[in-house]
Amino acid sequence: MFLTVWILCAAYQGALLKRGWVPHDDGAFALSAQRVLHGEMPHRDFDELYTGGLTYMNAAAFRLWGVNLASLRWMLFLFVLAWIPAVFYIATRLVGTFAAGGITFLAVVASVPVYSAPVPSWYNLFFATFGTAALLRSLSNRCRTWLFIAGLCAGLSFLAKISGLYFLAAILFVILFQEQNSSRKAEPKTKVQTYSVFLIVGLVAFIAVLLRTIGRINPSYAVQFILPGLSIVAFVAWREFHFAHQRTAARFQALASLALPALIGFAIPVLAFAVPYIKAHALASLLRGVFVLPTKRFAFAALHPTHLRAINLIATAVLVLVLANATSRRNMARWQQLLVTAVCLALLIASFRLHVAYSFVWSSMVLLVPVSVIIGLLMLRRDELSQPEEKSGFLFVLVSVVALTSLIQFPFAAPIYFCYVTPLLALTCVGIVAARPHANHYLLITITVFYIAFWICLATPGFIYNLGLRYAPNSQTASLDMPRGGDLRVTPDQAQQYLQLVSVIGQHSNGEYIYAAPDCPEVYFLTGKRNPARTLFDFFDSAPDRDQRVLNALDRDHVNLIAISTEPPFSPPLEPALLKALVQRYPSSEMVGRFQIRWRQ
Repeated sequence: MFLTVWILCAAYQGALLKRGWVPHDDGAFALSAQRVLHGEMPHRDFDELYTGGLTYMNAAAFRLWGVNLASLRWMLFLFVLAWIPAVFYIATRLVGTFAAGGITFLAVVASVPVYSAPVPSWYNLFFATFGTAALLRSLSNRCRTWLFIAGLCAGLSFLAKISGLYFLAAILFVILFQEQNSSRKAEPKTKVQTYSVFLIVGLVAFIAVLLRTIGRINPSYAVQFILPGLSIVAFVAWREFHFAHQRTAARFQALASLALPALIGFAIPVLAFAVPYIKAHALASLLRGVFVLPTKRFAFAALHPTHLRAINLIATAVLVLVLANATSRRNMARWQQLLVTAVCLALLIASFRLHVAYSFVWSSMVLLVPVSVIIGLLMLRRDELSQPEEKSGFLFVLVSVVALTSLIQFPFAAPIYFCYVTPLLALTCVGIVAARPHANHYLLITITVFYIAFWICLATPGFIYNLGLRYAPNSQTASLDMPRGGDLRVTPDQAQQYLQLVSVIGQHSNGEYIYAAPDCPEVYFLTGKRNPARTLFDFFDSAPDRDQRVLNALDRDHVNLIAISTEPPFSPPLEPALLKALVQRYPSSEMVGRFQIRWRQ
């Protein structure tokens, strides 16, 4: 079963590996890696978008497979091949082999194939999955090595993107859960201990950080981003005061024995990454780039989550009721099974033409994170003493991981960001269903096949611009046929525009540098030219003297050609004063799609 699922998933992902291109995404990753190949350091020499570890790996991909966009996707594909077994392993810890195969296939089709760009969020998902598998192993054999491996995965995830800290937080909650299990006693609760005060202070600090990070409280933000974390905190606090525990000294010792391996595992890759910056006296630049500069995304690269609407609540309620019925003792009659199958088939067919049908299916999933977290915790609370410790531990691991890693959707809650947590959500739902003693296999198989068909036939073809909104046929029928394009499949308009852009720039530029702005790093990479500025996206540089520094850089590097984007994705248009100075310096011009190319002889 594993080999069958692995081959099917690999073939499906391989077929879609070069499909789908967001110019500024692939362009930014490739340009950053190219600058590393030129000897530059992220954060010190240019404004790296993320932590920077992934940029070095992308540079290694260029070394292995050549400097083109496809090389980064081949590296992503290797990680997918390693990730599929981890998903399958987690699923087999919860359900039988056949069901694990179906869930693994669902997890794959609802994630990377939708958008196969080498975005750091996919690597956050991979390492969170590897780490989750390690946490489950630690619960099974009580070996601290697996906690070290889980921490190591969190550290590597952090090097890909700061969102890896969410998985580290999940590990710490699991450790608190394990400590409570190991120190629990059968005698009645007597008094509040110092350890309990320490724990509550830590939980309050976590809530404060969570609220400070989200920064705003309205129904959508509260339900999707705050409620899952608060639920985990409430459950851990309830366990602390509901059961009696050993003395404080023993508890701190037990906590240290669990937490230290994980924290050491996290620290090793992070410190190894920081050593070159320390040697180069650039640690301040690294800290600023990792923890300070990303806050500018809140103003320029943020997207609010979907407002809570009646269709979200109704669709989620329907799915929860169906899953509840699937785990009840009552057997379904033959006509009821046929009715469920007919409804699912009709809903799929209707979703091709009716936006409301598509929206209903999508809405049934988007609120599942807070719902599954709450249901899972309520089940743990109810079955606290009746369930085996290992089985309840498995469910708490899954609930904690999905609750905290789902924060990756903040601050840019586009539908594709839901895909970065979908596999973990699917595994959590399986864990909840598997905790019930009975299951209607026909109904569960029908639901799984239904969502697999939805993702393959309806969600993926329309690419991320239609994801979560409507069905759209595949429009990426052309190839990015140029030396650095990697033959990525793009729309015919994109292929024509960038082919002409590379041609025009090649005809009129006579130096190593050009200037392309705002927010068009792909222009540098596809043309093989270098960027005279340190920014990849202009909103990162809002200093008052920016305009003069740009003009000075153009003079310093003898830039004779510029490309001005008339439709930047995030940053505002160029300042009028800077634009006027550029027009005067570069009098000749030609429009290529959304780009105004200007040059001087």
